[in-house]
Amino acid sequence: QFITNVVHSHNSYTATQIAKDFNISAKLLNKILSESGVIYKNNGTYVLSSKYQGHNLTEIKETEPNKDNKTFLSLRWTSIGKNWLKNNFEKALHRCDEKTFNEYNIQILSNLPTIPNTKNKRF
Repeated sequence: QFITNVVHSHNSYTATQIAKDFNISAKLLNKILSESGVIYKNNGTYVLSSKYQGHNLTEIKETEPNKDNKTFLSLRWTSIGKNWLKNNFEKALHRCDEKTFNEYNIQILSNLPTIPNTKNKRF
């Protein structure tokens, strides 16, 4: 079942979709992965660093044409890559500089639900 659902899956995920799993923005996810050496920009497109290539973690896809009929290349994560990121995200995070690590903590804390005000209730 795993092989059918994951290895042979043709689904791929954008940074925005992956970032939702971590409750952060895609911009911050890419910053963390870039600082930790997982991805880098090449001609305006994020690509996987050579150390991680050859494991079916990502694919480069061409976007749909925009209103000016221009297309762009986009890094997308495969199902295997998505699972790999979930298992290795903390390692990548700890390889980032302190400013990025603090930005991550602020985003995580700002996404936490608040406790409703119950000043009139006593327990």
